[in-house]
Amino acid sequence: VMLVVAVPTMVAGMRFARQGSVRGLFAWLGALAYLLYNAVLLLFGTPFNQLFLLYVGILGLSLAGTIALLVSTDVRALADRLSGAPARGIAVFIWVIAGGNALVWLRQVVLGMGSDGPPAFLDGTGLTTNPIYIEDLAFWLPLAGLGALWLWRRAPWGYLISGGLLGLWLIEGIGVATDQWFGTHADPTSAVASMAGVYLFVVVAVVNAVAMGLFLRRVRPAG
Repeated sequence: VMLVVAVPTMVAGMRFARQGSVRGLFAWLGALAYLLYNAVLLLFGTPFNQLFLLYVGILGLSLAGTIALLVSTDVRALADRLSGAPARGIAVFIWVIAGGNALVWLRQVVLGMGSDGPPAFLDGTGLTTNPIYIEDLAFWLPLAGLGALWLWRRAPWGYLISGGLLGLWLIEGIGVATDQWFGTHADPTSAVASMAGVYLFVVVAVVNAVAMGLFLRRVRPAG
């Protein structure tokens, strides 16, 4: 998914964004955020292997690229071009997704903190902790909540953050569905992969694609 979906999306987004395309900008930002998110998982959620330095490079470059894109974007001009977007509807959507995600993760974490041995959510993973919970609870979900709040208030940064997160979640839905498919075919008895997970995240990807389409449906011309 990183090679076949995220990288081509990023390259195409870069090309169209440089021509003034708002949709291209969000494709670029969403793909960078996806690569950044998964680089952390590759480094902290997989055993050390021959691709370690590649993972380090992906993390460093995607982080630098994301920061560079954020600071070089004219957020006020972007918000003006997206003035016709259903800002409050999209903000509520992001709150629902982020809030539901946080509740699911916190439930697992709280139950795990009360167990005497390794928590049940680590069964079958070979991990000592879950980097997904760390990333999401420490950074991505709070960022989603804050971005949605700014979008609700129609603050310029709310448009940029919210659009980038929608792009991330769209590609991540495809990525997790793919993970689940490969996982369940490699080990049908796996506790962490199933065909139900495939179907769930296909739906997640479709729902986020619809939200992204609504968000970017009415983009005003530049100037």
